[in-house]
Amino acid sequence: MSTTGTSTSASADAQLCAASNQLQSAVQGMKNLSSNPSLSGFAVATGNVATAWSSLESAAKNAKTSVNTTQLKNAVNTFESTMTSLPSKGLSLSADVTQAKAAIVPVENAAKNLVPNCSGTSTTGS
Repeated sequence: MSTTGTSTSASADAQLCAASNQLQSAVQGMKNLSSNPSLSGFAVATGNVATAWSSLESAAKNAKTSVNTTQLKNAVNTFESTMTSLPSKGLSLSADVTQAKAAIVPVENAAKNLVPNCSGTSTTGS
C-alpha cells in the first residue's frame, strides 16, 4: 500500500495552512501601518495582501481539506476595489491608509476559521 497520496494530501493541507497564516500576517501588516506611513510601506503592505491571497487561493484548490473561499474571495475583491479607487479620490496618504484599514477588516474576519484544522497555527480563529 502506497502512502504517496496521503503524504501529498498532507503536504497540500500544510501548504494551505501556511498560505492562510501568510494571509493573516499580511492583513496584520496592513492593520499595523502607522497613520502616516511611507508610500513604499503602504505599497508593500498592499502587495503582501494580494500575494498572500493568491497563494491561499492556489493552495485551497490543491488541498485535501474542502475549503469554501467564497466569502474571503468577496472580501478580497472588495478590498482590491477599494485599493484601486484610492488614487482617483485624491486623498492624502493618511486618509488612504485609513480607508485601507477599514477595507481589510472583512478580509480578516473571513480569513478567521477558514482553515480550522491547522494545529499549532493562528488559523483556528484564536
